[in-house]
Amino acid sequence: MLHCNSIHLLKSLNLNVVGMKKFSEVSKGKGKLEGSKLHIDQILDKPLRLLAYEITDSKHNADKCLTVQYEIEESVKGEDGNVNTEWVKHITFTGSKALVSQLQDVESGDFPFCVKIIKQPIGEGGRKCFYKLIDPD
Repeated sequence: MLHCNSIHLLKSLNLNVVGMKKFSEVSKGKGKLEGSKLHIDQILDKPLRLLAYEITDSKHNADKCLTVQYEIEESVKGEDGNVNTEWVKHITFTGSKALVSQLQDVESGDFPFCVKIIKQPIGEGGRKCFYKLIDPD
């Protein structure tokens, strides 16, 4: 004699198992950020809509890697052939400790927000620099 597998029955009927949470309910909001990659120098001094960020271990050294997901205004050719300005989603990777420090204080509920990334030289000669988040103009 076989018994009824109630969990399988509930799943097959597309019903949530009583008391069991879904992944989206327990996830901390971190995960794969989507968008085409742009180098940080391509987005300097431009208004951005910052959507999310993720801090992980760097693949290249012992430091941290910051991944930022944002939208930036771009000219996009529509299906009708006309060129329109739209907000397009991108991601950028950086090892900037200054940006990591600034973003660690931002709560996940505060996204999205408008920002601009600038490059600040350190000392004379301009060989060393750091990146900084500021309000857009």
